[in-house]
Amino acid sequence: DNFPNLVFHAVDFSYGESGPAVLNSVSFDVEPLTKVAIVGPSGAGKSTVFDLATGLREPSSGSVTVGGLNPRDILFGAPGTFGIVTQRPHLVTGSILENVSLVEDSSTDQDKVQQSLVRAGLGKFTELENWFELQIKPDSGQLSGGEIQRLGLARALYRDPKVLFLDEATSALDAETEAEITKVLQSLKNEMTVILIAHRLSTVQHADKIIYLDKGKIVAEGTFAELKAKVPDFAK
Repeated sequence: DNFPNLVFHAVDFSYGESGPAVLNSVSFDVEPLTKVAIVGPSGAGKSTVFDLATGLREPSSGSVTVGGLNPRDILFGAPGTFGIVTQRPHLVTGSILENVSLVEDSSTDQDKVQQSLVRAGLGKFTELENWFELQIKPDSGQLSGGEIQRLGLARALYRDPKVLFLDEATSALDAETEAEITKVLQSLKNEMTVILIAHRLSTVQHADKIIYLDKGKIVAEGTFAELKAKVPDFAK
């Protein structure tokens, strides 16, 4: 299957043998090419869901599959299937090309980098003369928080992922930049599955499905309107 579905089946997760349960019998599925948002208060287990879905961690019990496969097999066997945009993408010292492709300039597809930057809302950089020679120095303050975030998105898009994960990726952004990224995510609609953890309502309003997680359990799932009707906390 070109675009895999993601299935959590009765997933429990805790850190260590005797650690408290972070996730408790979590079951849901994400259909290919849909946009799904995971919401809920701090400590609900949202980031753990991501770690399990991408194969960075394995469930204590239950199963997580992506297209019927263990995510860990995909992580090592078919890299590029997942695109991951973290809360704070790390910059590398080097050219803007290297910052997007994460390999040296000579192995980088320059046109693809340009396309990824434009799609992530960083087209202004590609309009500079010899833009591809632009050198990035981490912690130099040359890029704003929003620009770093969008660079992280460009990096994920460069790999043509089948599933794009965004972990609070708009938290560092002002409303205008966030609206732009939300627009980018809308434009990816038929190209990849998008799964995002978000706090801001504007980011989740257009999701096909919203999963409300609290204390490691799914309280409810549905569209924006359905969730507003079902979950007082969400409505608030």
